[in-house]
Amino acid sequence: MKRICLFAGYDSKNIIHDYVVYYLKELSTISDVYYMADNDISEEEKLKISPYVKGAYGLNHKKYDFGSWQELIKIIGWDKISEYDELILANDSVFGPLYPIKELFDKIEKDKEWEVCGITEECSIEKEKNTYFINNFMQSYFLIVKNKIFMASFFKQFFQDYKYYEKKEDVVYYGEKKLSKLLLANKTKTKKLINSLYDPFKEWKKLITAGSPFIKKSKFINKEYISQYQTIYDYKNFIKKNTNYNPLLIDNYLLSNNKNIEYFSSLKYLLVTIYCNVKIIRKKLFNINIKKYKKEIILFGIIFLKKDYKKSIFNTVDL
Repeated sequence: MKRICLFAGYDSKNIIHDYVVYYLKELSTISDVYYMADNDISEEEKLKISPYVKGAYGLNHKKYDFGSWQELIKIIGWDKISEYDELILANDSVFGPLYPIKELFDKIEKDKEWEVCGITEECSIEKEKNTYFINNFMQSYFLIVKNKIFMASFFKQFFQDYKYYEKKEDVVYYGEKKLSKLLLANKTKTKKLINSLYDPFKEWKKLITAGSPFIKKSKFINKEYISQYQTIYDYKNFIKKNTNYNPLLIDNYLLSNNKNIEYFSSLKYLLVTIYCNVKIIRKKLFNINIKKYKKEIILFGIIFLKKDYKKSIFNTVDL
């Protein structure tokens, strides 16, 4: 199997961090890797990854991940890309892989029926012209695309047309959401690794135990995610116990961003974690939640009504 990986990076300080170097090293064992940062990169920084990539570039294009993939396609060219059996789209928004990447591909490749494979599916409630609707899409932090699809006219046209969007929500809408719509419209056999709708920004432990090879970086740096649901209290021990990943790679990144890593094992943060767990238990014992796309009534642990309109539409790979 001949693979090419287009890897999108970004760092406000123009640094390629150790966790990214490790990720690229792993990818290089199963793929030819090309790296593009949405920022300037010095030759000294490029040297960190030179043993693992076929090309490394830094361009302040401001088009986020899809823009980096677009720029790499321009540099490499579709003629060269067409020589590969599979195209991997990846970015530095995750820590991982949590186990050898070859093991991940050995799992996924057992299923011969997919044409595009991702890790997780997201289902969001959205509003357009005063109308609410459910939108399912594959999250784009890691996608594998077969030659038949990445050489299809609709796929190439998508990257040709992609442009700069100022708002992050527009980047998501015209990036991963639009790509998923195109895959569905063109009846692409799209599958995922994780058989759930776990939120990778919140339910990170559930995802790991379900077999996810990645942890979303935002869980460790975004204040909203740090202090809600499954917290990252004592994350080092959990990662050591359940994965092959070195948590020092996470520590090094957090320290470089002036994060107090001692806080995540402190009494104060333990109390935050206990509070989150109490809220979870309370919802399981006593909860009245009536929304447009979710109806739930639980009293003293007895479920009187439980209906969630969020459902998966993408199949799971047959492992």
